[in-house]
Amino acid sequence: MPSHNSTSHSPALRENDYSASLEWSGIVRHTPKRLRQVVGALVHAHGESLAQRFYDELMADPQSGKFLNLKIVEERLRAGLRHWLDELFSAEAPDAIAHAFGNQRAAGIAHSRIRVPIGLVSRGARLLKHWIWGLLQDSPDLAEMERRAAIAYVSDLIDIALEVMNSSFLDGIDREGRTEEVYR
Repeated sequence: MPSHNSTSHSPALRENDYSASLEWSGIVRHTPKRLRQVVGALVHAHGESLAQRFYDELMADPQSGKFLNLKIVEERLRAGLRHWLDELFSAEAPDAIAHAFGNQRAAGIAHSRIRVPIGLVSRGARLLKHWIWGLLQDSPDLAEMERRAAIAYVSDLIDIALEVMNSSFLDGIDREGRTEEVYR
């Protein structure tokens, strides 16, 4: 999902990112603070196991073996995913959301640079959603109606992050294609 160093390469928001950024802010604004706190604390508390499970699953997939090796996963990517999850579920202030948004763009550009297939990134997002939903189902801190709202919140935030990453991925591929054309 995230690049290993996405926080130091946060591109500024582009004009066409405006609606996704507003939507992200709206999701945060319309989700009760207590619910956001419970989800954020739950994701943080289970961040290591989520990251371990995520990379175990991807490392077992032959398609992702082209992009991952155990050393990179151990040294950078697992910690990067924990940070990505923490940032995604703690960004509430406009500046924090803008920063997190920029990090999603940087991750998408990094994925395009090493040609990680969009389908693989989408699969990773889907797996994370399902695992977090399972944690929410087991949480004694949430009533049934809150669980439903928490599941929607998790889905919406991960989907927005994926949307931004995929858009940036395609922009990166497009830029690379134009550069290759210039060299021809």
